[in-house]
Amino acid sequence: MAAVLAVGPVQAQDAETRRDLRCIASIAAVAGSAKDAAAANSAIMGFLYYLGRAEGRERDLNLENALRREVVLMKPSDIRAETLRCGEQLKSKGVQLQAIGRSMQAVETPPES
Repeated sequence: MAAVLAVGPVQAQDAETRRDLRCIASIAAVAGSAKDAAAANSAIMGFLYYLGRAEGRERDLNLENALRREVVLMKPSDIRAETLRCGEQLKSKGVQLQAIGRSMQAVETPPES
């Protein structure tokens, strides 16, 4: 009960938003241990991807309070599991975007006037 009071008013989040918040928290947790710039940049992109999903779904989201509520519930094993789950989602989205990029290269654009 004290943990809930410490994080401010409760906002109801749907399950998808909670999953996105767990991705944000997990990515943030591992981002600090990134070994090189490429890994750090990947973490930032993943963080922003899930942030955009969560805020796009709930425009009035109090991000700090919502993250606090999720973080206090997450054990180290949860962070590892969420990092894997979120990483797989990001890989899948990356493959999808690469396919779209290849497809878009074949699109003819009108000539400059």
